[in-house]
Amino acid sequence: THSCLLKSQEHLQKLRKTVRDPEVVYDFYEKLKALMETSNLTDPEKNCFIFNADETGFCTDPSRLRAIGEKACISADGSCLPPLIVFKGAAVQARWTSDKSYPGTLYAASKNGWIRGATIFHVVLYILHSTCKETS
Repeated sequence: THSCLLKSQEHLQKLRKTVRDPEVVYDFYEKLKALMETSNLTDPEKNCFIFNADETGFCTDPSRLRAIGEKACISADGSCLPPLIVFKGAAVQARWTSDKSYPGTLYAASKNGWIRGATIFHVVLYILHSTCKETS
């Protein structure tokens, strides 16, 4: 079985300072290599199972400071998952979405507009379920 690691964001200044340390960098790549070997992901055909995700925030209404998070996710084989836009609120309202958005864009809502473990976990499950249906 494989597990998914969900990690909370850290303060950027602390993170930038930490990643400059060569020992931290070498340690990261040693752990990554070990994880890939134990998870049987060293075969280039399995690059589709390795993802890098990046999150950014933006505001749709300059008169209101409401944070919206967007998550972009690309696999090691170059394929992209659809964008995920997370709004601040209890639920996504239809007026927040658009037919003109990038094809496959996913929408979610969270209490503070941040992409947290539960939100991304459910979206990944949805994407994996959709992908498995397409390939079977």
